Amino acid sequence: MRRDGWDILIDATPLQSGHRLRGVGTYTRELTRALLRLAPDRITCLASTVGRQWLPEEVAAHAVYGWRAHWPAQAYWLYNEAFLRAALLRGRPRVFHAPDFNGVATHPGTATVVTLHDLMPLDHPPDGGLSARASQWRWQVYYRHRLPRAHQVIAVSEAVRDAALARLNLPPDCVTVVRPGVDSRFSPSERGRGRFALHRPYLLFVGGGAPNKNLGGVLAAAARLDRIPPWSLIVAGSWPPGRLEPMRDRARALGLADRVEFLGYVPDADLPGLYANALALVFPSLDEGFGLPLLEAMASGVAVVTSNRPPMSTVGRGVALLVNPESVDEMTRALLLLLEDPGWRQELGRQGPSHACPFSWAQTARDTLRVYDRAVPRARASAHR
Repeated sequence: MRRDGWDILIDATPLQSGHRLRGVGTYTRELTRALLRLAPDRITCLASTVGRQWLPEEVAAHAVYGWRAHWPAQAYWLYNEAFLRAALLRGRPRVFHAPDFNGVATHPGTATVVTLHDLMPLDHPPDGGLSARASQWRWQVYYRHRLPRAHQVIAVSEAVRDAALARLNLPPDCVTVVRPGVDSRFSPSERGRGRFALHRPYLLFVGGGAPNKNLGGVLAAAARLDRIPPWSLIVAGSWPPGRLEPMRDRARALGLADRVEFLGYVPDADLPGLYANALALVFPSLDEGFGLPLLEAMASGVAVVTSNRPPMSTVGRGVALLVNPESVDEMTRALLLLLEDPGWRQELGRQGPSHACPFSWAQTARDTLRVYDRAVPRARASAHR
């Protein structure tokens, strides 16, 4: 740590909000852990006094705290803005990293780095009344005004980088692809272990309640499958009640009430066994920034059915069955193939771990440190203009 302030400050508050249950939370947690292993003396984690119980132990050990409210949701960004600005003024970090959508803030002398996970709020605006319009306005501010103020932007995939350059008018030398990793806990050795080891044979769907996850299409394909060989569909992920109940109703209407099991949020400790004991992961998203469940399933030695659109097609190329996510026929044929041909299913699963091996959080951390180093001279140059 520098004598006159913090070296690298990472916003760890996504681990204290609803983001902790989603991909942004996984990214923030695993990247911060990897950075702390790689450069513990350089990293400071910014956290709120609200929700301290959610912080991983190693993150809490390197944290500085400030107070920030979480509700009401539409005023959250105002609280967050004041919270971040106070932290930057207090610690004068050399680098500030905002790993989620809410935390872009700048301060003279500090290089700001932002992780861009996707552009989906621009393509899929929220439905609703005044609250939805306020959210859409906030997203427009983030994408059109906040991101261009960052000194470096980390895109989680080539698809996200291409979209950012085409639609947000960002300088190409300011946007770098740094791919997420997969934890070594996800392994074929977890097969036969944990609470799902004795579960009846199941296909696995992992994802929250956003429409882009395409659970409706998966249910439509599942309804066309024969019941022999026996199978079930496990849906894992945090769903708001307003979206979960219509999906339950849809499953019942399709005759799948006894076949589909909605688990909700699955604790982190149970995830390796959930993947490794599955017949296959079904992940035909309409749109994704990256698709961490693909890596987690492949590392677990599980066959994967996913979308033929990037970035899913890039991540799964050569080791996954790629389907048009809007074609129920294609999804049905892929699932039938995996259910009726165990040899083919197992062969796809065997290829997965070696394919996922290059995706490590240690490599993500090393690449991220290089982005920090590139951001510093750019921040200095902008300060002298």
